[in-house]
Amino acid sequence: MKKLLLTLVSVLFTLSSFSQSYIKAEKVNGSSVTQVGDTLVVKLLYHDPNGLGNAKLTQFDFQYNNKLLSLISRDWQITSSSAQKAYNSWTGYKWGGTFSTDLDGQYSDFQDGSSTYATNADWSVERVTVQDVTAFASQGQFIQYKFKVKDKAGTNYSDYSDILYLNWGYLKKGDGTAIATEGDAKMGLTGITGGDAGNVTLKIFSNALSESAIDGTDYTYNVYLKSDIDTGNQPNQGASAVKTGNYDASGEATISGLENDTEYFVWNFIDDTKDFMDDVVTVSDLALVFAEAIGDGISGDGTTFDYHIQTFMANVVHDSPFDGVINFSDSYEILAYLQGVTSENSNYVSKKNGGVQSGGTKSIFGTVDSNGSYLTNLDATFKPTDSNKSFQFAHILIGDVNFSHSYQPASTSDFQISSMIIGNSPSLSAKYNPIQQNIDLTSQIVDGEVIFSINSEVVGMIGTQFNIVYDDTRLELKNVIFDTGNEMANFANHIEEEGKINIGSFDQQFTQTVKIGTPYQLIFTPLVELSNTSGLISFKVNEGVKADGTQIKLNME
Repeated sequence: MKKLLLTLVSVLFTLSSFSQSYIKAEKVNGSSVTQVGDTLVVKLLYHDPNGLGNAKLTQFDFQYNNKLLSLISRDWQITSSSAQKAYNSWTGYKWGGTFSTDLDGQYSDFQDGSSTYATNADWSVERVTVQDVTAFASQGQFIQYKFKVKDKAGTNYSDYSDILYLNWGYLKKGDGTAIATEGDAKMGLTGITGGDAGNVTLKIFSNALSESAIDGTDYTYNVYLKSDIDTGNQPNQGASAVKTGNYDASGEATISGLENDTEYFVWNFIDDTKDFMDDVVTVSDLALVFAEAIGDGISGDGTTFDYHIQTFMANVVHDSPFDGVINFSDSYEILAYLQGVTSENSNYVSKKNGGVQSGGTKSIFGTVDSNGSYLTNLDATFKPTDSNKSFQFAHILIGDVNFSHSYQPASTSDFQISSMIIGNSPSLSAKYNPIQQNIDLTSQIVDGEVIFSINSEVVGMIGTQFNIVYDDTRLELKNVIFDTGNEMANFANHIEEEGKINIGSFDQQFTQTVKIGTPYQLIFTPLVELSNTSGLISFKVNEGVKADGTQIKLNME
């Protein structure tokens, strides 16, 4: 190895009493080298601070990290026409001696064999030799090297502090007298951005996912460059997603191929073709929106909501994308949806094949800015860095005011409304933690008709919802009988072409409750001869709600 790296010029090494001179490695453009792919220019020069050196011969070795730098070119800078110059290079070697400013001392160690080179795939060695009949000019450059800053991803290096070293060197006068030689030992870069981000983890949050109501694979991500996102968080015309895919069952996605220190925007979507979308907006949401519509205080500026984001979620009717006003237009729109009635209003109620979705960065989603608006925080921007490769996002469905299938913000002052107009407003746990109650279902053939009865002993329900599907090849709906109480408002909508009927009750004053017993009965006429009622009727939605907003999941017995 030593023979491979012997000097090109034989030099007798002796120390002199002359003032020390320097071989320096300096960055020409260090301040402009800020990201992966930039070009770093390094100059090697001579410095004689006292003008005593009269150096005419030099030789020095330096090594650079070939995992972090890629050699582009070598460019001689010495202008003397009489100068003799040469360079040599070896890849896969690293200086085994010490690194210090004592370059000629390290050269001595190299000559006597006490320090040498060892194989190391991460490093490359360059040797520069210059000799002239005239003395080198102080501050005169010998040579410039240009390097491309490489991506550190996949290397064993976490930063760019370790890129170049001066190993050894010497200077000589024309008569062969050695000049005490020092030099800068180490060069590094700071603040380098960009490069492959490696594995970046995205995680989506919603109550539907956390309570296992749906699977995380029902969520899709579309990642765009932030620069491709226009006002309203919408992609620019013609912009394409850089990454797309589905989350896993737990709601996580690991993405590769993104760049560090680059801003991205992610659109998260739920698959709204799934049947569970019919469970998103229910009578419990209706109760919360009606309460808001009728209870906004004497001045009209109060609220019954617990969270700022609920205003956005409840605003299903508006002239502009969002007007922030919750009134009876919104509540009646949801009521119409529950009944299965198509409205002429601008309908933003989330439903099967019609999910209206939003979301943003989990830590700020649903907070308000200094102007009292949280619309600025409906933002799903993220930027991978060396220190952060994991990002969390909230997802909501418009109309889902009780957060059954949406992200419910934390119960902190950042997300909650500080005061509400109703002094006896129910607790958060009452509103947003469903309870389970049993109902009894019976179906029988009586006098040639199929009688389907919903029997309930559940007390305190100011609203109910039953979305029923029947086999329209074997049954024809004849009648719906309500026995919910004389003052309870009931609804029924028969969607005959789909074999569906939506029935239920809702008291807009929150005072009347559904009567116990058999509040609902459906009468069907058989279209074919039947021996039993098995498989004829099923439910898509069945739930109730109390006056305090408590959602009741009705279990069928």
